[in-house]
Amino acid sequence: MACACSVGWHDMWRGRSERRRRIFQKEKMKLRFVLTVASASLVAPFCFAQNAPAMATNTDKRFDISVDECARLSRQALEREGYRIGNSGGTWVYGTRAIHHAFMNCHAVPSGSNWVIVVASSATDAAVPSSERDILQRRMEELAGSGGSRPVLNGRWISLGQGDALPRNAVLGGRERDGRQQAVCHAFHEGNVLPGKTVGSSCNVAYGGREFHAQNFEVLVGNTDENLWAAPTAQGSNFYAGQEGGQQIRACRAEITVEGSNVGLHLGKEVRGHCYMGYGGIEYVTDRYQVLYNSR
Repeated sequence: MACACSVGWHDMWRGRSERRRRIFQKEKMKLRFVLTVASASLVAPFCFAQNAPAMATNTDKRFDISVDECARLSRQALEREGYRIGNSGGTWVYGTRAIHHAFMNCHAVPSGSNWVIVVASSATDAAVPSSERDILQRRMEELAGSGGSRPVLNGRWISLGQGDALPRNAVLGGRERDGRQQAVCHAFHEGNVLPGKTVGSSCNVAYGGREFHAQNFEVLVGNTDENLWAAPTAQGSNFYAGQEGGQQIRACRAEITVEGSNVGLHLGKEVRGHCYMGYGGIEYVTDRYQVLYNSR
């Protein structure tokens, strides 16, 4: 089966302003992606027009998993690489991350399944979507090869006081601006149990617009696995790290930017679809974050 696509993009827009050219390039990338996704989902082609988005297939491999399991792992692969999941169907899933748009579609083969990965990126360098596609391909092979085994937190809380050293198996998840790691902790504050981050010998929590430093707190010990951190709507078993206002809440983490400078990945509490974190005595809030799961 042959497939080809040719569009006179530059002829159509030669001589137009730079602003219109940039707008057109963006729309062209979107159109290419839509056309490629449609082709992949309908006929799973293995030839694309020149400059089309990068595509990866594993047609030379077969994994002993069902199409349904393949689709579940596709979603998991995207989430673990930081993608936000968009539309999805029975065998396919679509996600976005920064400049990348990724489409993954599973197919049944004798005694197993395989998949197609398509990545489109708003970048002029063709190597950018290809590199992103390869990352997703490796992640899928890793998940499928392990049978999709799920990491488990196995978490429990250990009481610490001022000056006590962190346990060796403390669950890590954040980092300070200077690279120091933060462990998940929680502390009592105004009748609540608030998840936060370890900083030195204290547990720092956010509340009421401020950051508070607790000297007596509990730290979470268990399995430090990056795969247990994912988007708040990801598939997984919830782990509740505290309570506020009588409601159970999860531990979360997000990047904090101050005056245009990234100051680290900070741990905090999830409340009503937002992550609240303390830094520099101030409470920061965002709706772009990850939460800690018990298993995924």
